[in-house]
Amino acid sequence: MRRTSEVFRTPGTFFILLLMATRVSAGAIYIPEWSEGMTWTIEHEPTELPNRQFNPVLAQPSESEALPTESAQAAHNFWTFTVERVVEQGLTRLYSVVVRPRDATKSTEADLVFAGQLDEAGQQVKLFLLKGTYRYPSKGTLSELRRDYNEMSAEPFPVVGGGNSIPLDFPCLYRAELGDKDDSDGFWKEFSFYRPLLGEVYVHSVRQTVLFNTQKIRRPEVYKVALERKENQDVYLRLKPDNLVSRLVLNPWFPWPVFGESQKGRFWLIPSKSAQ
Repeated sequence: MRRTSEVFRTPGTFFILLLMATRVSAGAIYIPEWSEGMTWTIEHEPTELPNRQFNPVLAQPSESEALPTESAQAAHNFWTFTVERVVEQGLTRLYSVVVRPRDATKSTEADLVFAGQLDEAGQQVKLFLLKGTYRYPSKGTLSELRRDYNEMSAEPFPVVGGGNSIPLDFPCLYRAELGDKDDSDGFWKEFSFYRPLLGEVYVHSVRQTVLFNTQKIRRPEVYKVALERKENQDVYLRLKPDNLVSRLVLNPWFPWPVFGESQKGRFWLIPSKSAQ
């Protein structure tokens, strides 16, 4: 499996969660640690796809496949994440996270398993999505798509596209070894994985780009949680050959990206009181 990475420089109301977060210096990716019972909610503004549909297998719009959503709506959706269980197996920590709609009339949902890798001191040094079960309405019935990302590659990789209309793109967060370039503004790494489709196996790649000093870049978005913008990190995920791009904004005080945008639209992490 081919991998490349490079360090580079770029141009130019606090809401409370039971989040174990460690302040890190510039040049390190934020890696959240979740606890059992932790919950958070995102507000999702779906992308309008007139006369087009979203194919969960190809993870891209399609003209012919059944639409695995309640339809692309102008109204915002709210999705609540709950860490149902945390289990440690040696130097691996498994998180069972369920994602449910706030609107009880919607049936789109997801059950996710994340894996955290620990060092000998018990510190979490890597976090990635291991498995996903995605449910969505299709042609009057409830369909289910299961994905075992562990079987698609010999090593963890970022997930782009997911399996239904919920924005669940997730990077491969890990303690980067930047050597003497710890003052860099970011770096990128290429990941490869295999995806079976219609009896064939296709090779895909995801380039993950992390930007540390994002205050150098003027961003138009408005966040819905109180934060220090200078602490944000931007993570870009580009899936090839599908050419899907996702951008996620991480902040060390929150358990999930505070903002994201992709082919599925935009989402914001919202204060817990807004989720009621």
